[in-house]
Amino acid sequence: MSQANRQPERLRVGIVGAGIGAGYAAAFQQVEAVDVAAICARSSARAAPLAQKYHIPAVYTDYEAMLAQEPLDIVVVATPNNLHYPMTLTALEAGKHVICDKPLAMNAEQAHALAARANALRRRHFVPFVWRFLPAAAYMKELIDAGAVGETYHVYVRYFNLGWGDAQGPMRWQYDRAQAGSGALGNLGSHAIHLIHWWLGGIHRVCAHLTTVVKTRALPEGGQSPVTVDDHCAFLGELDGGVPLVFSASSVAHVARVNVEIGVFGGDGSLVFRDDWAMDDAWIGRIDAMRKGDSVPTRVPIPARLTGEFRHMPDYTTPMRGCFARMAAEFAGAIREDRAASPNFHDGAQVQAVMDAVLQSAAEARWVTI
Repeated sequence: MSQANRQPERLRVGIVGAGIGAGYAAAFQQVEAVDVAAICARSSARAAPLAQKYHIPAVYTDYEAMLAQEPLDIVVVATPNNLHYPMTLTALEAGKHVICDKPLAMNAEQAHALAARANALRRRHFVPFVWRFLPAAAYMKELIDAGAVGETYHVYVRYFNLGWGDAQGPMRWQYDRAQAGSGALGNLGSHAIHLIHWWLGGIHRVCAHLTTVVKTRALPEGGQSPVTVDDHCAFLGELDGGVPLVFSASSVAHVARVNVEIGVFGGDGSLVFRDDWAMDDAWIGRIDAMRKGDSVPTRVPIPARLTGEFRHMPDYTTPMRGCFARMAAEFAGAIREDRAASPNFHDGAQVQAVMDAVLQSAAEARWVTI
């Protein structure tokens, strides 16, 4: 067989985490010459059903055993946030390319350390800021870069979520500061902070207010546990060029599971990105634009080149299914093409620095420069 016709080497993936790990299992199965070889979770009772559903041959309950016994190329770390740093570092040292779920670490120091170590070891790295791969979000980037709004005047973010389908639902690790680091800020806000970075540039300073509305949640064994993270995050911000930002994220909002709106307003017009899981086109998203001189905004058609692939994913049916497949394809492509993946640990560290500043600002009731 000639070099030109030779099939690409197959990549083997190991997934740690049986929650959002299902999305990665389904996604990598859409990518050519990639095998999901192993899954690891705290118990085989959690991992085995996913292994059966996605035809994953190996099941582990010990992360280091999986790394030692499986000849993996890629490790996906989809665990509670406090495990991101040690697990990712261990995988890098074992020579693996790593996808680590957001937020990348518990603080910016850890995040920068992971980025530096991955670079030193020449390993590819990726943080799955999933909204970046929604077709409307990708087109929003193109429109902003093409000057659709002119000079940016101001920006707002509204990210509302009905946490796991029940605003007063039971206790989860995401509500525990020791495991999560933060609540709505890290779980939701990190996605939107990355979109602002990608579309418009860095955030220079913040003035934040965090609240916990639902103060206790039911434990599986009975009784109540205190919630130690924010379930609503609000902050004023200033982008690097001085553009003001108003930001609000809530995990206890009565919406159709997820409702996101980000508006960018400038001298020549405005663009408003929306995604609402109650919409039929939630897997694409929407953009409304208004140019200087218009009397009303109009819906912007999203190009077919951004929407045509990965619309349907067997056994993984959230509106973000296509985003997961695009992320998997991006990371596999980066490895095969020997290039940086995007977004990567450096992007994750930038987001983490903003989150650290938001937490500090809320604790000290003052503006904090990043």
